[in-house]
Amino acid sequence: MKNTQKHFQNIAAIAFFASFPLLGGCFSSTLNVKDNSASIPSFKSSFGINDKLSVEIDIAKTEGDGNYFLPNGEEIDIDATSITGPATLQNYFELQTAFAGVGIKLLDKSRISLNLLAGIRNVSMDLSINPGATPNQFEASSVGPSARFEAVLPFSNGLGSIIHISHTFFESGDNGDFSDWGINLTYQFHNNAYLFAGWQNWGYRNTAHLSDIDLEASGASYGIKLTF
Repeated sequence: MKNTQKHFQNIAAIAFFASFPLLGGCFSSTLNVKDNSASIPSFKSSFGINDKLSVEIDIAKTEGDGNYFLPNGEEIDIDATSITGPATLQNYFELQTAFAGVGIKLLDKSRISLNLLAGIRNVSMDLSINPGATPNQFEASSVGPSARFEAVLPFSNGLGSIIHISHTFFESGDNGDFSDWGINLTYQFHNNAYLFAGWQNWGYRNTAHLSDIDLEASGASYGIKLTF
C-alpha cells in the first residue's frame, strides 16, 4: 500500500512539472554565455620583500558575446527584469578583475619554480541581454578571497613559461565565484620587465538573482609584468 501511494505521488509530481508551463508558470533558467574567441590583456607587477615573499598586483579585462536560446516555459529573471521564452537572446559582456595579495615561493629550482599567491580580488561585470529591439543592461561588482597557484618553467635566453590556476569566492557584492587558468610563454626583455602571451580561460558565476549568470571567456592572453 505504501509503495502504491508513493508511486502515485511520483506520478503527480511529474505531471505537475510537465504541465507547469501550460498553466502559465515558468521556470527560472540559468543564463549561459560562452565566447571561445576572446582576448585577455593584463598588467602584472611584483614587489619583492625577500627571497620567499613578494607583493603581487594583477589587473586584467576581457569581453565576449554569444547567443542563448531560452526554451518555451523558461524565463530569465535578473533584478526586476523578466524575459520569457521561447526567445533567442543576444548577449554581450565585459569582465574586469583587480588582484592584490602576497606571493609565496614554495619551490625554487633551476628547472621549475612553484608559487602560491593569496589575496583579495575584485571582479566587475557589465552584461547586455538583447531579446529584441531594446537591450537590458546589468552591472555587478564583487570582492572576495582569491588563491592562485603557478608553475614557472625557465628555458634559456630569457624565455620561459607559466602555468597557472586560480579561484575566487565572492563575499561582498553579488554571490558567486570566479575561476581563471591558462598557460603563457614569457620573455624577459629587461632586468625587471617581462612580456607574456598565451591562452587563458575565465569563468564567472553570479548567483544573486532568481536566474544564475554563467559567463565564460577563453582565448589569447598577453601583457607585461614588472618586477621590483
